[in-house]
Amino acid sequence: MIARITGKIIEKGSNYIILEVGGLCYQVLVPATVLQRIDNNTSQGNNISLVTYHYFQAEPSRNTPVLIGFLNDIEKEFFESFITVSGIGPRAAVKALNKPISQIAKA
Repeated sequence: MIARITGKIIEKGSNYIILEVGGLCYQVLVPATVLQRIDNNTSQGNNISLVTYHYFQAEPSRNTPVLIGFLNDIEKEFFESFITVSGIGPRAAVKALNKPISQIAKA
């Protein structure tokens, strides 16, 4: 399991970043609230360290490894609790976490 990843930001998308780590590039899905904080505090070309949730997306003909990144363990723990809700998988949870975790937890 990949628990943490540290590397240079080489690209940012609407729900992901690509990190260069030792010559390899990894796409890491990132919830909108986390991505906004990354945008406010770092820029392309800077190094960043993320706590990761690592899983395999199973499809009939293949399994795809997926990394989801967070700035701290509390965000990851909330995410892990969130995906235990019936009908919410990791990708849906990434899309749903578009507000600060404290607001979601209160709701």
